[in-house]
Amino acid sequence: MKSPEEMSTVVAAVVGRLVADYTPESIIRIPPDLAGDPGAVPEIDLLIVKNTTEGFDDRRARVLSMVEEVDPSVTADAVVLTPDELSRRQVLGDFILAEILRYGENLYTAEGA
Repeated sequence: MKSPEEMSTVVAAVVGRLVADYTPESIIRIPPDLAGDPGAVPEIDLLIVKNTTEGFDDRRARVLSMVEEVDPSVTADAVVLTPDELSRRQVLGDFILAEILRYGENLYTAEGA
């Protein structure tokens, strides 16, 4: 497990890579207490919003591959939603999503997003 300073550096590198090569609308770091079982919580847990036609699993795999390229020793997980999927889940009252949006750390928001 990396120190908080080391993780900060890794997270910044991951965000830089995603912004440069994946062009998301936003990147939010999911707080560990919302990520599930504390013993199995990834070091980096992200909610990414991106306008894409890629399938749900393909989006996630692509993001996790980029994270691994930045630092293969870091455990990560990601949920990648399109803006429409995000809106639909909000309308349905997705409690976990609301908590992530409320308490998550906004790492990146594209201009105009």
